Amino acid sequence: YGLHTMTNIVAHEAGEYGAVLLRAAEDPVEGLELAKTRREPKESGLLVGPGSLSKGMGTLLSDTMQPLDTETGIMIHPGAPVAEIRASPRIGITRAVEAHWRLFDSNSRFVSRHRRGEIIHERDLTGLIAQLPID
Repeated sequence: YGLHTMTNIVAHEAGEYGAVLLRAAEDPVEGLELAKTRREPKESGLLVGPGSLSKGMGTLLSDTMQPLDTETGIMIHPGAPVAEIRASPRIGITRAVEAHWRLFDSNSRFVSRHRRGEIIHERDLTGLIAQLPID
């Protein structure tokens, strides 16, 4: 991705697609002190934004294709359901700039940059997903 390593989670059956770019950690349950040594928090927050999150988590290119499990220590735990999801154009890109593929919890204080966007309903996610390019 250029300047920063980004953390993506890919989970899908063969022949299908499904991935998400992790954008922030709202409430880490462990490793907070280690994350602080990896990056000095600025006004924007310690683990806010995909580059800052990945640096704080210590994500490396060598982590590619690693499973999410107790053996690797890379795990994600479910949180509370999000009350309102918004969709907006992605930030810092040059291709598909008009596409609303940036989905976020508009009430989270951990969303980087702006929180503008259209409210999206679960039924609308299928249409957004159908627009995604598959390489």
